[in-house]
Amino acid sequence: MGDRRRVLNKVIKLGDSIVSLIISQKGDSKITYINLHENETTSVTVGKKIIEKYGGCLIEVKAQGQRLISFSLEGKEYQFDPNRIFSDEGIKETLNESNGKAFEVIKKFREELLAILNKSNLIIALHNNEGGEFSLDSFPQFKISRCNGPHEFFYTTDLRLFNSLKSQFSIVLQDNQIVEDDGSLSIYCGKNNISYINVEARYDCYKEQLKMLEGLQKEISKI
Repeated sequence: MGDRRRVLNKVIKLGDSIVSLIISQKGDSKITYINLHENETTSVTVGKKIIEKYGGCLIEVKAQGQRLISFSLEGKEYQFDPNRIFSDEGIKETLNESNGKAFEVIKKFREELLAILNKSNLIIALHNNEGGEFSLDSFPQFKISRCNGPHEFFYTTDLRLFNSLKSQFSIVLQDNQIVEDDGSLSIYCGKNNISYINVEARYDCYKEQLKMLEGLQKEISKI
């Protein structure tokens, strides 16, 4: 692609702290990649390579370099998982507080993210795991195709993507009727009929995650 990648730094206040959304855009593709956990750096490196080649939008959530985001408000410290804020119940659970100013601060942050994400035709979440207990076996209630190791897999709300990828890669299809609302982006997308897929791989497994995203791009072009 001939277009240059454009980068915008959007600064959002969380109480007395700030979070930056680094938004990279190349071309006019309506595919949005998002990295919600800042410490999952391999996925970001792969995402940048993919949008450089195919175009799209990449959102990086930047706070303190950790999985969880911390902020201070009126002298009190709070912490939350940015992938558990896409419903009010999810915010309450991750914040361990049911209402109040901290709840409203995170809710406003969510709306800033959704203002970008809701413009997308497809949301691709970029995640890394530590290769421990979290694996394909974490989803016994959903439809699964196992084609390779348990820690490199796709997780999608889109039946078309599931069917197109299941013969090549391990993939989980979320059942939007039975899934419990934990505030994650996949559940928000399932409820709102937004096509979503998570590309999950172990930390430092750059080649494996790149192969997955290249394979995903080929299938996207067919459907």
